[in-house]
Amino acid sequence: MKTGIRLLTAALCGAMLFSLCGCGDTTWAMKQGEDTVTSGMYLGYLLQGYDEASADMTEKADDFWDSTYEEKNVADWVKDYAVKYAKESLAIREKAREYGISWEESDDSTLDQMMSYYWQSYQELYEKNGVNEQSFRSILQDSSLHEKLFSYYYGEDGVEPVSRDELFGYLDSEYLKYKMVELSTAGDGETEPTEEEKAAVRQKAEGYLVRLQAGEEIDAIINEYAREQDPEAEETTSEDNQYYASAANRESDALTEQLFANAVIGVPTIVETDDALCVVLRQAMDDTDYDTYHDTILRNYKADAFDEVITGWCDGMDITVNDAAINRYQPKKLKLEDETASN
Repeated sequence: MKTGIRLLTAALCGAMLFSLCGCGDTTWAMKQGEDTVTSGMYLGYLLQGYDEASADMTEKADDFWDSTYEEKNVADWVKDYAVKYAKESLAIREKAREYGISWEESDDSTLDQMMSYYWQSYQELYEKNGVNEQSFRSILQDSSLHEKLFSYYYGEDGVEPVSRDELFGYLDSEYLKYKMVELSTAGDGETEPTEEEKAAVRQKAEGYLVRLQAGEEIDAIINEYAREQDPEAEETTSEDNQYYASAANRESDALTEQLFANAVIGVPTIVETDDALCVVLRQAMDDTDYDTYHDTILRNYKADAFDEVITGWCDGMDITVNDAAINRYQPKKLKLEDETASN
């Protein structure tokens, strides 16, 4: 199980830091005005930083903390991550008050649901690292405030509203929609398929392609192929058969790369992967797609811009940093499930 949840997405804040030197109180990590980031919250951000680095890292040293991540020693990277999100928490709280973004009773109800979902999974790990339930709840609440501020900026009546045409253009250029019949070329998984078996799969795929070119509905072909593989297979609906792909995944997914490079809306084609022949029909995005995925699309579209906004907020703040706490709670001291990281 991963050790943390990525709750905030904003970029590194370059706030002016005023260190509190020689302070022995390590119950808090940072302060700004009336707001405090407790040491429990800071430890939570350390755990999240470890989680992100360890999940994304392609090469790890025998001792995890000797590894390099994004051209930094991973321990330094995790510490910088925690400092960054601690500062952002303070900026988010201050700006929420400034812009009149209130915390409603319904928000408490939603937060209770989030706590119920996440805390049961992370309680043991977090508590043994000094993150109690209240600290975890505060992290979640700041994350929710982040979302409220994002909507305040880019919503329909926001500071910088995004028009429907602009956002639909982003949807249409960065995502695509398709249906496909996926014919396996991997055999039974135990032995390599023969050339004759591969040829038979290709012949079937080409037959499906001809039928689509003649105007047959792809949903009918999808269900026909599914029943051939399993006579007890339940019939799928048009919605069940719908797939989406993101341009962000082009480099990591061969099918997605080929779809963006070669698939034309309304023109069926065959896309070959390492273990399948995919008879694909790309479709045009429509108003239903826009309305269904509006919030996700808007968040992706404006994520970098909002990072810059938060950086500006942080630049204008005077944050007091408790060096005693930051120096005490080092990434290498985390008690982790991964023994190689905690040694």
